[in-house]
Amino acid sequence: MKNINDHIKQNTFNHCYLLIGEEDYLKQQMKNNLSKAIIGDDTMNRSVFKEKPDEKEICELARTLPFFSERRLIILDSSDFFSWASDDLCGILNNMPDYLYIIIIENSADKRKKTYKAIQKAGYICELKTRSQGDLRKFIQGKCKEEGVDIDPAAADALISATNGDLNTISNELDKLFAYTLDKGSINAEDIKKVCSISLEEKVFDMIEAIGKRDNKKAMSLYRDLVALKEPPVKILILMERQFMGIAQVKGSANVEASQIGMKGVPPFVLKKYREQAANFSMDELKGLLKVFEDTEYRIKTGLISDRNGLEIVIAGALGS
Repeated sequence: MKNINDHIKQNTFNHCYLLIGEEDYLKQQMKNNLSKAIIGDDTMNRSVFKEKPDEKEICELARTLPFFSERRLIILDSSDFFSWASDDLCGILNNMPDYLYIIIIENSADKRKKTYKAIQKAGYICELKTRSQGDLRKFIQGKCKEEGVDIDPAAADALISATNGDLNTISNELDKLFAYTLDKGSINAEDIKKVCSISLEEKVFDMIEAIGKRDNKKAMSLYRDLVALKEPPVKILILMERQFMGIAQVKGSANVEASQIGMKGVPPFVLKKYREQAANFSMDELKGLLKVFEDTEYRIKTGLISDRNGLEIVIAGALGS
């Protein structure tokens, strides 16, 4: 990312950029910064494709001289590029005209493809990995500094948890917090509770924590809150199963790296929550709960029970574990 910022500052660009990774906020920010630096407000010579395009159209566009400009920019945003780009486009990537610039945005890349190797050779590949909790804190602190607002560490961590570490959501919630704390010029953990929308994943984490601590009253209260908010039962079930699977994976592996237990890419703060909650369950309990999830999923899919009944069966099984 630093290299791309240097390219923008120096106004010297590679002809092709591949932005990959799960950080959508950073990918979009980088795409917008590159687009503005390369071509400014010239919409006539900027073409954006957000779905799978006609490759022939892309190739024809790439071979067309820009209209009263020195540059043409093609942006392929989440178009599943590596599934459709063929030798014709690969040939263009290997011999990019001086006027042509291409930005490709994807969650991942197939490194076996000729197109990937062509970009690797002639362009620039930037992988925007999941941010650590420290990186997210710096991002929050930087945004607050720009607004002249102080934020204490506990509040920053609470915001990360509330948004499940999603940068785009963090940015949106900060805008609300800046408006709310305009008069006092500082943000604390209580402000996060009052202002921020708590992610569904965080709410399910809280419910599982209550289950693990055998606080049945709180667990049921959190469940009723989810029902009142009209969250889809199937979505809650999927999140619960994913979180219990994560807890089971870290159980007994306190000092083992995430990548060694099949959890590469899981944000560190989520991994920390898994480890904390793993202390509340035995491995036998976790195996039993995962079996309940499996059986319930089968019964929902075959129409034996409704998704709402299935969710309640799982919660009752977890509370009784």
